[in-house]
Amino acid sequence: MISLSIIRYLLRQAVLILRSITKKTTRRNLELFQLEAFLTDLSEIMNENNTKNLYITPGGYLFRIFIEKFESVLNKHALLKELSRTELKFRSEPWLTKGIRNSTKTKNTLYKISKKRYSPERFQRYKMYRNSFNSCEGKVQKIVLQQFI
Repeated sequence: MISLSIIRYLLRQAVLILRSITKKTTRRNLELFQLEAFLTDLSEIMNENNTKNLYITPGGYLFRIFIEKFESVLNKHALLKELSRTELKFRSEPWLTKGIRNSTKTKNTLYKISKKRYSPERFQRYKMYRNSFNSCEGKVQKIVLQQFI
């Protein structure tokens, strides 16, 4: 007979696997996107005989055809790119702006210097920077989370 703890463990592992599968998100890669080429390809689609009146029926069959053709042109010019782990992390924590990340690096550098070559002045400078940084980061996090609630 299988124990309850084994079943719980297997369920937890299954949930972790499902989360890792569903967390893979994508975004459009606009690094090489050329608007002129995109618009010319899109105008070619719009000038075809079978797509002249697509905008009339938004819920109908013709509109779906137009959306499919639009997505094919968009996929041709702006490919989907999978987000990296760091991009996923920063999207899940929107208060981590570029300025806060730079401040974190500065704080860590000050800590390393104060530990490597200890002096009371260096450690005091690190402590002051750390305290002001932590209070600012907490305030920003509160503001951002209040916007989502």
